Amino acid sequence: MTQSGGNWIVTLAMFGWIPAVAIAFMVLTPPRAAVIGYIAGWLFLPVAQFPLAGLPDYTKHLAVPVVILLAILLCDGRRLLAFKPRLVDLPMALYCLVPLFSSLSNGLGWYDGITSVIDKTIVWGVPYLTGRLYCSSPEGRDRLA
Repeated sequence: MTQSGGNWIVTLAMFGWIPAVAIAFMVLTPPRAAVIGYIAGWLFLPVAQFPLAGLPDYTKHLAVPVVILLAILLCDGRRLLAFKPRLVDLPMALYCLVPLFSSLSNGLGWYDGITSVIDKTIVWGVPYLTGRLYCSSPEGRDRLA
């Protein structure tokens, strides 16, 4: 990844992503806004890195799922709270937890394991959860297609 440098367009795109997703969730239905947000974010956000003190770096990999998850919490929190995990969700949960066991078995410690779990959950778990919320019905699959 590249450092943001002085390119104001990269900075505008990365930090303009937050209000853009908020506006999409206000104007569109939350399922449509989430699908459009993931597609647009992964296609058009630049590969850049903004260091944040005490937090993970603000990158495309963090911005897309986290900003959409925050918008879901604010605009469609009831659906998120009504979500009930099922047995089909177990493989994704295990996939997100595996880095902890790998870290501990390789002697890298809890800190490395937990930060790896957080990263894996943000990059893979949050989009999976969004898909389960909005794309697991026939209408949702049609919307996604």
